[in-house]
This record gives sequence, structure tokens and C-alpha cells, in this order.
Amino acid sequence: MKLILIIIAFVAFFIALKKWQRAQAVKSGDPDAMANEGLRLIGRNRVDEGIALLEQAANKDHPAAAQMLYEFYTRPELEMVPNDADKAMHWAAKASSLDNEFAKLHDLMLELRQHPAFGDNIQLLEQNLLPRAEAGDTESQSQLGRVYSRNPILDKDGSKAMKWLELAAAKDDPEACFHLGILLQEPRQGEADLQQARFWLTKAHQLGEAASAGHLAEMMLQGLGGPVDKRQAEQLLIEQAQDSSYFQLMLGQRYLRGDQLPQDLHKAREWLEKAAADEDDSVAGPVLAGFLLDHSRDSQDHLRAKAILEPLAQAWDLSAHFQLGKLYEQGLGVNRQLPLALMHFEFAAMGEEAEYIAAKESLAARLSQSEKQQAEALKQEYLALHPIDSLAQARLDLLKGQALLYADEREYKELQQALPWLEKAAFGGETLAYEELYETYLELDQRVDAAVWLQLELEEHNQFGLLGDQVLQQQELLQSFTEAETAWYEQRLEEVRAQLPQNNPEAA
Repeated sequence: MKLILIIIAFVAFFIALKKWQRAQAVKSGDPDAMANEGLRLIGRNRVDEGIALLEQAANKDHPAAAQMLYEFYTRPELEMVPNDADKAMHWAAKASSLDNEFAKLHDLMLELRQHPAFGDNIQLLEQNLLPRAEAGDTESQSQLGRVYSRNPILDKDGSKAMKWLELAAAKDDPEACFHLGILLQEPRQGEADLQQARFWLTKAHQLGEAASAGHLAEMMLQGLGGPVDKRQAEQLLIEQAQDSSYFQLMLGQRYLRGDQLPQDLHKAREWLEKAAADEDDSVAGPVLAGFLLDHSRDSQDHLRAKAILEPLAQAWDLSAHFQLGKLYEQGLGVNRQLPLALMHFEFAAMGEEAEYIAAKESLAARLSQSEKQQAEALKQEYLALHPIDSLAQARLDLLKGQALLYADEREYKELQQALPWLEKAAFGGETLAYEELYETYLELDQRVDAAVWLQLELEEHNQFGLLGDQVLQQQELLQSFTEAETAWYEQRLEEVRAQLPQNNPEAA
């Protein structure tokens, strides 16, 4: 019993000693001790005392304390302190000045419009990068040049982008070399310098910048900025396609069409097969299926194409319906079933594409009345099994609008007729209609409605800051409005937002 009491007394003494040492360290102004004690107090729900100690530690240049304060003022789910954008910005700036890795992550989130506190504050990013770039930091120079190249709202003539990219590229920064090459191909002001563009893209590739391969290959294929070099271009395209189903698909289609490379059906199939093997690539499957139907005589290939196309058709992919129509019309791997072929052609033609309409009309002209009735019965049965949901209908409405917009001899009338289809698509949940609506309203000189849809397009599709030109267009459009137009724009934006399915669950 006496031994137990001695042990308890020793433990109590040890705890008291640790508390005394901790208190002494805090009193002495040790930043580590302050930060640790601050977190301990916060963990015991003494938040105000803990925050005060973290602030003292951060003001003594403790990077972790500054980062924690930034997190506390940024993330409401922590439920420590109320969100405070000014304090979050202050502590983010402090943490950035103390920790270069934090600064890079902070700036990257700003560039990609993914910052939890500051969203798309591109001006803050410029403010953060400029001092480091002016001090000669190559990475900051490269990022600042990239930011200027993507955001004409900060650099209308492109001179700032050119300046910082040239400085970083001269120091062999791979990304700067790449973006400089792109900018020289399409400068915002003055003539393109294709020779220099090719030089910098070549250097970017030599330095390991993977994104340069495709751009450099295009220049080599077309003889831009230097001689035609199809052999080297082909190698670059193959290199680019190694780990990307998108570029595998592009390369397969290039071989299929003979687009600036010799047509090669064997290579086309090889790359289309690779692309289609990626389960996340929803485009490659139907392209491969079309290839198998058009270029293979093997009935097993035809049945494989059918297996690829059927679930896509059930999800109302119109190109899949068109391919299935061909399969049943020609009896590829199956018995010829002309009424079933007509059914699929009729579904495909719902998008108003000329090729699909022609296939439907050509087959219908050859069928008897009885066969047409069979096709209609099959159509109703198919619709009962696979009804068109609201999003699929919205995609169909978009296609109908686009068919009017891109008609060969489009006139004012077609633009007006396209608008109801495009708006129906947008209000049905098809966000790809937003940009079409902006451009159509702008062409019709209905600037307020154009600005409304451009604003929605930017909110929906500018998450990674790649629509810099459209940001500038919106700024210029809004600045040109009269006071009455501005008021009308704000009212229309609110009205349209309320009708979108993501803001109106009942309508969805």
C-alpha cells in the first residue's frame, strides 16, 4: 500500500512538474511552447485563450501557428471560430512568408480557383507572386507568367505574360518554355513568331514538359516555324498517347482518317482499343464500335460492337442508335432486321443531324407500310423499356438548338428558333447550353441576356481558371451597361438562376 502511495505521489509530482515547465516555457515566450499550449487549450474548449496563444506564436514567426490560424478562420466545419475572410487572408499571408511550401500550395489553389477561403481572387494571387518573381524566384516568375497568359483581365496586351515567361524560360523552367511557346503562336498583340514558338516548345519537351509534345507535333506536321518532320511528329504523338485515353483516341482517329499521317487501319484499331480499355472514357467505346462495323468483316467484331453500343443507346446516345441502325440494316453479325434498323435511325434523327436524317429517310423510302408499322411498334416498346429521362431530354434539346445554329445557310431566323431549344436544354440541366446561349444572344445583340448566360457559364465551367478570355469579355460587357441595363441584368440573373434544376429541386 505504501508503495502504491509513493507511485501516485511521484506521478502527481511529475504531472505538476510538466505543467510548471510548460507554463515557464510559455512565459519565456518560446513559440513552440505557445503553439502547443494553444492547441491544448483549444482541445479543452478554451478556444479564446488558445487562439490568443497561437496568435502570439505566429507573431513570433512560428509557421505552423500561422497555418493553424488560417485553417481555423477558413473552415467552418471545425466550429472553432466564426469565418473571417480578413483574418484568414492575414494569417495566410503570414504563413506564406514563413513557409515556402505552404505559399506554393496556397498560390496553386488560387490559380485553380479552388481556394477554400478566397475562391477566384486572381488579384490576390498576382499580389502574392509579384514580390517573389521580382526577387528572381524562377518558379514564381513561371507561375506569374502563366497566370497572366490565362487571365487577360490582368494583362490585356500579353506583355506581362511575355516578360515573366521569358525570364523563367531563360533559366530553363520547363513550364515557362511551354507557355511561352504557346503564347508566341497566338500573341494577344502583334504578329505570331512561329520560329521562336517552335524553339521554345522543343526546349520544353527536351526539359521534360509532357504537355509540349502534342503542340510541337502539330507544328512539325504542318511545317510551322520549321521544316515538316512527320516521322518525329508521329513519335511525339505516340509518346503523348502512352498514358492518356484521350490522346490514344485522338491518335487512333488520326490514323483512321489519314489526318497528316498515312492512313493505317491496323494502327487505328490498336490505339482505339487502348482508349476503349479505359472504363472512364465514355467517348472511345462508340468510336471503336463504329470502326469495327465499318472496317472489320469478322462477325465476332460486329457482335462486340453491338455489345458496346446497346447500353449507350439505352442511355440515349444518338450516335449509338445510328450505329445500331447500320448494324441491323446491313446484317452485321446479326440477321438483317430493317424495321429495327429504322427504329434506331428514327431515334438517331431526333438530334436533327443531317447524316442521321438522311439514313432514316433513305431506309423509310424502301420499306413497305407494314414494315413501317412494325418499326413504330418497336419504337413504342423501346420507349416503354428505356424512357427518356430529363437530362437525356435536355441533351436532345441542345442538339436541336445546335442543329439550327450550325445550319449551312444560317440566318437571323435560325438564331431566333434555336433559343427556345437552348433554354429548354439549360433549364433541363444541360450546362453545355450556357455558352451557346451567351454567343447566340450576343449575336442577336441582346447583351443583357448574353451577360446572364456568360456569368452562369463562368460559374459552372471556370473552376480551374481556364476561361480567362471569357472573364475579360464579361467584365467589358458589364462595364458597357447603362444603370438600367445593370439593374435588368441583376434581376434576370436571379430569375434564371432560380429556374435552373440545381437551384430548383422540384423542377428537376
